Amino acid sequence: MEFTSENLERAVSQFYHTDAAMQAQAHQWLTSAQLSPNAWSFVWELLQPFKPSEVQFFAATTLHMKVMKSWSEVPVEQYDDLKKRLLQAIINYASGPKIVLNRLCIALSAFILNTTPKHWPGAIPELLSTFQPANMPSIPPDKALWILLEVLTVIPEEFQSMHMAQNQKVNVRLELERSIPQVVRLVESVLAEQTRDWQLVNQAVRCVSAWLQLGIPIIECDSLISYLVQTVAAASHSNTQLVEWIVEALSHMVTHPSSHKYPLAVLNFAARILPVNDLILQHPDKQDLQSNVYGLFVSLGESHPRLILHSLLTDACHSCLQLVNIILACSNAPGHYPTHESYSHLGFGFWYILQDELMACDTDKHQALLPIILPIYTSLALVLIHKAEFPADGMSVSVEDKEAFRCYRQDIADTMMYCYNVLREPLLNLLLERIKSCLATESPWQPLEACLHGFLAVAESVNTSESIYLPQFFSTLQSIPFSKLNIKVAITTLDVVGAYADWMNCHRETLQHVVPLLMFGLENPETAPAATMSLKDITRECQLAMEPYSHHLLTAAMEVLKGGKLKQNENVRLMYSVGRVLSILPLQTIIQYLDTLMLPCVDELQILLAQPVSGEVKTGLLLRLKMLSMMCNSLDTQATAERSTQTPPVPTEQPVYLVLERVLPTLSGIVSKWQNDACIIQAVSCTLKQAISTLLECCSPLVPYVTELLATSYRLHPHPSPLEVIRQLCLLFGRENGQHRPLVQSLLTAIVRYTLELPISEHTDIAEAFMQLSSSLVKKNPILLVSSEDIDMTELLTFAITVLGLPELPTVKAAAMFLTNVIGQSREQPSLLAAVQATGEQMVHRILRSIGGESPRGCIDPLADLVLILNKKYCDSLSRWLYQMMSVDGFPSPKATPDNKQHFVKMVLKERANKRKLQEIIREFTLICRGLVGTEYAAQLKVQLL
Repeated sequence: MEFTSENLERAVSQFYHTDAAMQAQAHQWLTSAQLSPNAWSFVWELLQPFKPSEVQFFAATTLHMKVMKSWSEVPVEQYDDLKKRLLQAIINYASGPKIVLNRLCIALSAFILNTTPKHWPGAIPELLSTFQPANMPSIPPDKALWILLEVLTVIPEEFQSMHMAQNQKVNVRLELERSIPQVVRLVESVLAEQTRDWQLVNQAVRCVSAWLQLGIPIIECDSLISYLVQTVAAASHSNTQLVEWIVEALSHMVTHPSSHKYPLAVLNFAARILPVNDLILQHPDKQDLQSNVYGLFVSLGESHPRLILHSLLTDACHSCLQLVNIILACSNAPGHYPTHESYSHLGFGFWYILQDELMACDTDKHQALLPIILPIYTSLALVLIHKAEFPADGMSVSVEDKEAFRCYRQDIADTMMYCYNVLREPLLNLLLERIKSCLATESPWQPLEACLHGFLAVAESVNTSESIYLPQFFSTLQSIPFSKLNIKVAITTLDVVGAYADWMNCHRETLQHVVPLLMFGLENPETAPAATMSLKDITRECQLAMEPYSHHLLTAAMEVLKGGKLKQNENVRLMYSVGRVLSILPLQTIIQYLDTLMLPCVDELQILLAQPVSGEVKTGLLLRLKMLSMMCNSLDTQATAERSTQTPPVPTEQPVYLVLERVLPTLSGIVSKWQNDACIIQAVSCTLKQAISTLLECCSPLVPYVTELLATSYRLHPHPSPLEVIRQLCLLFGRENGQHRPLVQSLLTAIVRYTLELPISEHTDIAEAFMQLSSSLVKKNPILLVSSEDIDMTELLTFAITVLGLPELPTVKAAAMFLTNVIGQSREQPSLLAAVQATGEQMVHRILRSIGGESPRGCIDPLADLVLILNKKYCDSLSRWLYQMMSVDGFPSPKATPDNKQHFVKMVLKERANKRKLQEIIREFTLICRGLVGTEYAAQLKVQLL
């Protein structure tokens, strides 16, 4: 259908007044019309005053889009005519509709940015002159001024979003910066009017806010600051939106990077905006207003923390202290976040930056500032404790607010840690005294829990040598009546216990207060997650100190596991702690506990194995396999002996051997029956992996059974997880003259054969894991691969080359790493050399096809390593292959010219050491091959790379 004004009107009407299907059809056609060069003609017909408003709006929008995105279609000789028509259209629509007028103003701003300064020098001064009342007799003066301000407002906004050449952008910016003083004077003249037209004032503030983002030096804003602050006071009662814009303008002024050049002006600015804080006191019910005003002060503080901090020792101390106290008041917003207030989080960043600057001061200045800063951070700590309190009992809180408060509490914890960096041990004393106060009085549970949360927050920062307040704190925990308080108190207490595990290892006497709490926590399903997490931390950090409590802990663990009240994750986590505690006991004792703990688990596996396949059975199997895996991971008597004080450590037998020996037949049965279930196979493989990692060479007698299980599993249903276990076995027992070398080599040969027969595109996860296995072997034990008569290295390299063409980045990286390792060692291994020579040309062809566009752009970078090693080891062959392939027309892409290809080959062959440089060369050529050079995407990518 032809793009005539009548057809366009009908399509616009169809878009606005029909059903969704017709709207979609109209939208598609109208978009085509906008992209058409004919749009430059039909917009003026559609902008006639008698046309419907939606048609006029479509025309104005089209005009803006064409000026912004299709400027190259306009001949230079038509610039003046287009400017006149734009100005005339704005005059015609001065009285509305406003949405059309607004869009025309934006189109004019885009026109200015495209033509200044080369084709329209002095555009802004001319614009200011054009919209003088004397030059616009047909428009009321206030309306002309509003239009001028509207155009000026969108110029900086359009400048930020328009795509233009870098040199053009620099020239336009310089031209705009030269016009800043005139724009500021215009805005000041509007703000200075005694009889205020609030619509004009709104527009003037929006205008100067936009221009301030270009960077008006704060030293030149003296009068503007006064006008803006005065306007805030006048507008606060009736125009909250205007106050928000003024605050935004002031923020742009003081946060611009150039403001750091004028410290005295910034301090003067801080003193002059202090009265704005009075708005908060005058309007306690206006949360948005308070948030905006506090945001201004926080922005000032975050942008100039060093200046504010150092000014506390100068004559500017009073105003800077006021500023800091305002931010403190922001953090202490009345009410519960986020139910009652929504802005107390604004100051978190400032408190971090301020303490960071304090820590960076030299010793003398630091000591001079401490008397001023300590009271501030003490007050902040008290505020944070209060704000961290959970809502009062019975208060209704939505799910969204609960999640917001959870994140807020984490920010509070971070800020409390900053307080500790400043206050040090006195903060521990403050928290401890408040806990004692809560326990001494029948206060609600929330303040007590908030203090415990404070101890949790600073745990990472407290030195392990602290021996005054923390021993008192852990002793005090015994007197908390958990049964009478909300369960959250117990949960937070258990979290605190785990957080100080490292400290407890240096103060082992504290464990007597902690272990009963942990056993208490295990008994309750609500506290069990926190209890198992803390027990895991403590048994990891304080393993050797747990011996006096081992029997009580193991007995409690057995009872809890038998009770079946814990969730799967808690059961698995508890097994870690059980393994750590068992590791410090005599072997005979360990075996006794294993008989009680693990034999039922193995028996349950056998019972489940005999049952028909079902979701419930699968859940049971996974739980017990994960528990076994975790036990194999943590029960390591050899590692424990090495950490003990015995020198040299006494060799110990590994109980995990007994566990693995007992469970292997059951695992074999599980693999046979559940061969098609990836989760079960992965869990079995993880159990074997953890056991072998713990036993290392000690598992030698069981290697025949493990290799048979792995071979069976992979043959029945190939899966990536067994390949990691096979890698362990190959590295442990695949050494020359090793007892199990033939067995391991046979297993590897079978795995290679099974894998090479797989359809790669359907098993990319297996291809990735197999390439990682092969790469590791080539790097650490290449003889195991190359010495096997049944492993064809040429076939293996061909497989890897095929994997290079897959669309998944991790898989491509694994294949590239394997090939890189092979090429790197090929000169020393005849079989590898023959394989590389046989497949090298195919490899280069695959690389070029990927670069040429067959592979996603994200998969290109790993190829640089491969090209680099080929250039180092096979430079002559690479040169011959590249020149030969690049001489083929249309390869690797018809979008690459012969000159492009020759330049690429020359640059590649030149680069033999710098991987980053080679990546840039390949990235540039792949953009050429994909037709992306010169696009906005390519420009953005280049900026990212720089």
